[in-house]
Amino acid sequence: MLRHGLRVSELCSIKLSDFLWHFPCGRCVITSGSWTQLTEQLFMDLREFSTKPLFRGWSFLDSEIRTPQGGFAVGLRVDDPQRIEGWYQSRVRR
Repeated sequence: MLRHGLRVSELCSIKLSDFLWHFPCGRCVITSGSWTQLTEQLFMDLREFSTKPLFRGWSFLDSEIRTPQGGFAVGLRVDDPQRIEGWYQSRVRR
């Protein structure tokens, strides 16, 4: 719990949705060693935005959000460093 009563995942979901709203083609990869933390905390908090008019047309999935303009946020469980490097090489342009 943060000082103002927000959980860390709530604050992260607010900042992440703000980032994608201002940069609709933006890309964000969120990593954690815990799949439960990603799906049942962070992305559950993010799905709260799916009913807001500002986010109409966005796709809210279990561990991914996509904007109509092609931006995204994706959550990955990475307990093996090779996993994340392979993911970046195949999906993020340089």
